[in-house]
Amino acid sequence: MRYLVEDAAGQRHEVDVTDEGVRVDGHALDADAARLPGAVSLLAGGQSHDLAVHLDGERALVAAGGRAVELRVVDARRAARGAAAARAERGGASVLRCPMPGRVVRVACAPGDAVAAGAGLVVVEAMKMENELRAPRAGTVKTVRVRAGDPVEAGAVLVELE
Repeated sequence: MRYLVEDAAGQRHEVDVTDEGVRVDGHALDADAARLPGAVSLLAGGQSHDLAVHLDGERALVAAGGRAVELRVVDARRAARGAAAARAERGGASVLRCPMPGRVVRVACAPGDAVAAGAGLVVVEAMKMENELRAPRAGTVKTVRVRAGDPVEAGAVLVELE
């Protein structure tokens, strides 16, 4: 899972957590972590660190060794949706991207169709669940790049609006 982390000074970092490990701004982090109730036990550089963590929505207060740091932690997918929504409010061309890898089950639009904001355009099956992907704004369908049965990758452009 990818997160965007911002500190109080406004510095942003991209943190990617996978089964293979953790990467911060593209660099592998040589650390192991175990989640505990309200805390994280971190082993980094051969030293153990216990971090007290308090989550409140997107805010995280992390304390260790008598110091506390407040961070803003945002799921990268949610941040991308927020950025797409902001672009849509400004108008202009928009694209509907697939948020996860899967298979297209149904396409409910065609080039030239007028669509309302939030209208279901494409249904993608991922992890045995059907996900209806909706128009980020009102507009006219410019192109449809997928058909039912097509496999799709995360980030693939499915539909373009004008």
